[in-house]
Amino acid sequence: MSILDSAGELKTAAGPRELEQATAELVGAELHGMVHDDAGVHVELWFRSLAADAAIRLLEGKAGEGVRYLLHGLTAIGPPGTVPATRQKLQQTKRVAGAEPAWLQRMAKPKAGREAWRLEDRFGTRLAIVMEYAFAKEPSVAYLFDVDACGLPRLAGAGVHDDVEAAAEAWRSAVGDTAAGAPLERVTSSSELRALAQLDFRTPMGDETRNQADEWFRAERRIHDLATALRSTACPVPARRSFFDEDSTPLVEEFTEWHTGAHGGPPDPELTEMVAQEWQDGILPQTTYCVSPERLAYQLAIIDDSYERETAAELRALLCRWSRWLGERDGLPEDLLDRVDRAARAPFGAAG
Repeated sequence: MSILDSAGELKTAAGPRELEQATAELVGAELHGMVHDDAGVHVELWFRSLAADAAIRLLEGKAGEGVRYLLHGLTAIGPPGTVPATRQKLQQTKRVAGAEPAWLQRMAKPKAGREAWRLEDRFGTRLAIVMEYAFAKEPSVAYLFDVDACGLPRLAGAGVHDDVEAAAEAWRSAVGDTAAGAPLERVTSSSELRALAQLDFRTPMGDETRNQADEWFRAERRIHDLATALRSTACPVPARRSFFDEDSTPLVEEFTEWHTGAHGGPPDPELTEMVAQEWQDGILPQTTYCVSPERLAYQLAIIDDSYERETAAELRALLCRWSRWLGERDGLPEDLLDRVDRAARAPFGAAG
């Protein structure tokens, strides 16, 4: 059954928060199946088409009142570039609308607060950003961005919670023991919001979870809302930029010094430069010196896919020492160092 055919269930929503969530899940169910069949689909064009089709069916008298609720929900979760057109569709269909609750009119402009909070796990490659937002005359809620920063930053999960503390606790629970006790800290600089700026919502990978699909559009919209709210503050959301081909000299020099002391001589300079460049290509600068089992799996998959077997084996051997250096540098406890060591020694193909 299509989204438009299922829209009638949206009429059971009792307020903006319920309708927003129901819309995200209804759209997400369709998106999830679609991108797993065709990861190359242009999702924003699809979203625009959904809003246009909803309006056409309403104007032609071929849709129930639930489709108007859908359009209201789409204005709340839609990507920034789709919002003007979706609002226009709502205005066009106003003449065929029946009696609607007053709160529906408050869906169009959710407003973000002018603060944000952050958390990170012990490895430093799993991050959380929490913001508040509210619909007019409604209590504020918290939105959680769970970011996997082991490689190119990616949204691991997201969702709405009653308040900032509830969002933080949900993130700690989802990440596990390395996030237990992670402090919730107020964001005080733009660099701490870099993880949001680097998220890419243009093209799904095709392996998205249902939660990632549900939040695909809403997460992008909330980042835009937060950026708008923080624009004139001391810590605005930074602009997106590339972090490929960054200077790896500091990494190489520090590792070489450690290797010389720990192993009685310097590492192979060519291999070291290759490991350093692969290690930092595209990652968040704040995680340059972070090591985790997930980051090692990411790096090993790149090495296995990008190099001939003999060269890959040499790089893998050096990566074992590289990861130990970073773990010691970060002061990881022995149990976490053991996890890092095991991840660095994964066999060929196990990390892909």
